[in-house]
Amino acid sequence: MRIVSTPLAATGLTRIGMDRNAQSQWFEPVPQNAEGWRARAELIRNSLVTKDWLTALAPAFNASGAAAERLERAAKSGVAVTAGQQPGLFGGPLYTWWKAFSALSLANRLEAETGMSVVPVFWAATDDSDHAEAAATFVVTNEGASRIALDPREDTGRALAEIPLGDVSAQLDLLVAATGSAPNGAILDLLRSAYSPGRTI
Repeated sequence: MRIVSTPLAATGLTRIGMDRNAQSQWFEPVPQNAEGWRARAELIRNSLVTKDWLTALAPAFNASGAAAERLERAAKSGVAVTAGQQPGLFGGPLYTWWKAFSALSLANRLEAETGMSVVPVFWAATDDSDHAEAAATFVVTNEGASRIALDPREDTGRALAEIPLGDVSAQLDLLVAATGSAPNGAILDLLRSAYSPGRTI
């Protein structure tokens, strides 16, 4: 396998935002140390309309156990690191997972370096309506990259959260076959329960 990295082709404003050294009236500079991150967190917390953001968002999080405890700590005296992506079949493309793990990694690092409570939050843009993009994923097989996709739909323009999956047993079979001879059974059970006819992407 050959991995090729290419620079992000972006607008001028996006390039300025990505350049940590750029002086810009559009973007705050990226903090360079723990004290800078603590100051940024305080600035953000002080700018909130309400400090009790968790009460309003708790039903959406539906968190339990360690996740709920971390949310409560961050809501009282810390901050959240957020990232997100539109939903995708079986979790979507690899960059969706990179975003989620990056949010977790940044939250853990900030918590360790600053002593603040920091919670990672990864959200799904379920109001996105790009069914064609969300309805496919790729897996690696003995034959190379293999595309797994839902059947095309006519009712485009609807939010992904409103479109039932239908029967995805054939797509699940392809995914299981791609896992090889030693899949994690618990993860496959979660996939089967999550990707059933009554669910949405």
